[in-house]
Amino acid sequence: MPCRRTWAVILTAAVILAPGPRARGIDLGGNKVPREKFIVYLLIGHSNMAGRDSRHADTDPHPRCWNFRWYADDQWVPAVETRSRNRGLTPRGNGGPGMAWLKLLAAKYERYHFGVILVANPAAEAAPGGNSFFKGSRHYNDLVRAAKTVANDVTFGGLVAQLGICDRRREASAKAFAQNMCQIVTDLRADLDEPKLPFLIGQYEMSSTRGYDPRHGWAPEVIRQITSIPKRIENAAVIDSVGIPCIDDHHYTFEGHAMWCKRGLERLAKNKWFPPPGAWRPRPKRVWKPLPPYKPLPEPKDWPATRNGLLFLWENAKAENLVTDPARGKPRPCRLTATGRAVLGPHHEMDVSGGAFIAQDADDEVLFRACRKTAQFALEATIHPALPEQHAAYIITFIPEQGPPNFSLYQQDDYLYLKLKAGVATVVEPMTVPLGFLPPGRPRHVLVSFVAGLLTCYVDGRRVAAHRDIKGDFRIWTPGRLVFGDSWQGGNDWRGRIEGVALYNRHVGEFTVERKVKLYREARRKRQPIPRVRLRGRLAAKSTPAEHTGVYGRTLILYRYHVGEVLEGAVPHKEVQVAHWAGLDGKPVPEILERQIGRTYELTLEPAERHPQLATEKIGDDAEDFDLPRYYDANRPLPPLAGVRDRQ
Repeated sequence: MPCRRTWAVILTAAVILAPGPRARGIDLGGNKVPREKFIVYLLIGHSNMAGRDSRHADTDPHPRCWNFRWYADDQWVPAVETRSRNRGLTPRGNGGPGMAWLKLLAAKYERYHFGVILVANPAAEAAPGGNSFFKGSRHYNDLVRAAKTVANDVTFGGLVAQLGICDRRREASAKAFAQNMCQIVTDLRADLDEPKLPFLIGQYEMSSTRGYDPRHGWAPEVIRQITSIPKRIENAAVIDSVGIPCIDDHHYTFEGHAMWCKRGLERLAKNKWFPPPGAWRPRPKRVWKPLPPYKPLPEPKDWPATRNGLLFLWENAKAENLVTDPARGKPRPCRLTATGRAVLGPHHEMDVSGGAFIAQDADDEVLFRACRKTAQFALEATIHPALPEQHAAYIITFIPEQGPPNFSLYQQDDYLYLKLKAGVATVVEPMTVPLGFLPPGRPRHVLVSFVAGLLTCYVDGRRVAAHRDIKGDFRIWTPGRLVFGDSWQGGNDWRGRIEGVALYNRHVGEFTVERKVKLYREARRKRQPIPRVRLRGRLAAKSTPAEHTGVYGRTLILYRYHVGEVLEGAVPHKEVQVAHWAGLDGKPVPEILERQIGRTYELTLEPAERHPQLATEKIGDDAEDFDLPRYYDANRPLPPLAGVRDRQ
């Protein structure tokens, strides 16, 4: 019988020779890769992390470089970049640092596979808010959910961030940047059970110019804050950005991203953060709480695509139009009052030719205080210019009863301009900023946005102007009224149609503009073209105006014409009824009322049933020609251009 010492030797040998727990791994391209050999980095940031240089996108995959497609199907796929903003390492990435980071690692460490989980947004910032990486935000939740999905099969190598350039806009955000960033890192480490996770953050884009210049605004404070982060939190380092080339005023080139990544890997090696701490130690399988599958936020289905910061909304007279009080947080209905010879068009849009519309329920104090508080604003509208304007024709204006406008979008000749009152308290005259070419004859979606000295204009979703030298804020704004088609005092008549108006007290970025254009185009695409006919007709009968127009508020009147020569289109009738405007804005329209029976007039007509906006208007008709086809006079008489009109 074996002695006690013999049993001890046998048991010791059994323990030594017994196989350990089976190493967990993941299937990558048909190869089983153990978790300690698959190093994954978490990449977060703004547009310089998402990527902007599409000219040299890295479209060649590497057998050991992988991207976790958290935004689609939660699968590891070969990492590539494309020249499309809607495909790549992220839904919006192209030519960013992701591929350079992976390939540099793969070239240096040949025994490993590398992956990235990249969550980036073009205007992300560290400060709490809708576009932040703070705990509880959409970006933070996306990152944590994706990381927990793969945590049991990979080794996390570190967190890499590129943030700060968007925090330069406000003093509070700049001075709290380091504190906010350290809180984000601390929360991520705790939620991922990675207390020693290395953290690398890129320094402010030191080669930036114009509005992003590191010497201007609150950028120097952001730079100081980033430099202090390694002193505030352990296992943290800063990636230097001096001398990294840009494709514009702040976005890195593809070569610049590679340079940035090389500097980051040097910091990893210097701090001995590779292999990652714990990569060779067996760890128990972590059990996470069940996580719901990733569901991307649904794309907005209706214009205006976003209501964040929305102050005023007027799509058309048929829609639910609102004005918002940010202090109360409750919208209320808004209506417009027509003056002069302005009327509604067939799609309930504003036809301001010969008149103007004035917002009656928009609290001028609310609008100007909201914009003055944020020092930002964005104005959106779809406009259809009728003809080139030789004078300064005001399209949309926020103007007091006396004095220059706070802002005015106007047309002169075939060019679009913005008058903007911005500066110090001693400056009262608005500056004039050229925006872009505006040819007549077709509708144009226009959006003008201002933030931190940068004024940007988009026409049909394409950026046509970017002025980065606008100094000052809106402290010199005064309460006023929103006027469409003219100035408050008159004399700046613009001829055309306006719809889809939205006013924000915040900046609206490029991707939101693209969604807005897409949604409004889809709405307009559903409209059927209205047949138009041009003819010469002899007036045969007319209603008696005294019995129907009264004091000439807003009244239509029916005339009967014998159809003569048809100049354009087709009319299969010998006689037609035509609805003319007999009274507008409390005044008669003498060009219509003074027409004489027996005389011939040239008419531009459209079927009355294609003008549903006329259903609520008063129509005078004492004739008995109910069986005649009814048309609408689509070419109402207009006063001379630049005429001064009275305001009630």
